[in-house]
Amino acid sequence: MTAVENVANNVGKITGNTESGSYDTDTNAEKAANAGEQVGELLNGGNKDVSTKNDITYDGDSNDGEIDVDAGLAYASEVVDSIDQNENGAIDLNNENEKQKAEEGLGIEDISAADANADGLVDKAEYLSLTILQDCTSEAGPDGIATAEEAKALNEIIKSDAELIKSQVRAINTEVVSPAVANFEMPLTKLEKALDIAEQAEIKAENNAKQISQNAKTIEELQQDKKNLGLIMQLLMLMQTLGLPLGTIESMAESMGIDISEYLPMFKGQTNSAQNTMNSNLFNLFGTQVNDTTNPFLVKPY
Repeated sequence: MTAVENVANNVGKITGNTESGSYDTDTNAEKAANAGEQVGELLNGGNKDVSTKNDITYDGDSNDGEIDVDAGLAYASEVVDSIDQNENGAIDLNNENEKQKAEEGLGIEDISAADANADGLVDKAEYLSLTILQDCTSEAGPDGIATAEEAKALNEIIKSDAELIKSQVRAINTEVVSPAVANFEMPLTKLEKALDIAEQAEIKAENNAKQISQNAKTIEELQQDKKNLGLIMQLLMLMQTLGLPLGTIESMAESMGIDISEYLPMFKGQTNSAQNTMNSNLFNLFGTQVNDTTNPFLVKPY
């Protein structure tokens, strides 16, 4: 990736607004993260004085006149992570390699000036606070761009009064940066977005498969219900033909766990009391001719 766009006076311009970065460029945070990644690549490539040789848009947008703290944290996260060797989320001032990389690589006179709480670490919030302070050294005030000239001016102040810088970093950190840290979320990289989309697609596919399976089961159940209903209707008609009272038929169906109440009216409308009473002679006369004209079923020879 081409990390720096060369501009006049041999000063590079790092904006993060590049398609070759690990992040998209749709939001300030994504562009700022790209800018931080570009700075990190320069540091890891052995470059020195990155901050005094480049104008760096650290909040993703230099046109709105305000500092986007979330975007600034995304930028600071990438820069600090590129220096952090022991993966504790900060620049360890007791680690000579990290301290040297921060001071020589970034071109900061004394990185410990950013250690606002004197814990021996410069975390992302403190590094962003130092960057914002650098942005404030120009007469125009902060604009979201930490310029090479502002970096040089900051170094001059650090040389003369490091404690003043530390107190100002502490104030910016307390009043501006720290309140945003609790809710800050690093933007997703392009790869993470792609994996997230793939995961969501997999979940959706699984849900669709489950739904299809459930639908298939429902269709199968409906078909079985239809089949059962057909059998029930045949049974009812047979029982009615035999002359069983409808109440008896309903009780038998209930014992089988089947509610036939909604089907009974169609039978009641077609029958009379004589047809709804079993012929008492049916079993006695089994195998003989029964001349009961009230029930067509009983006029057949047995």
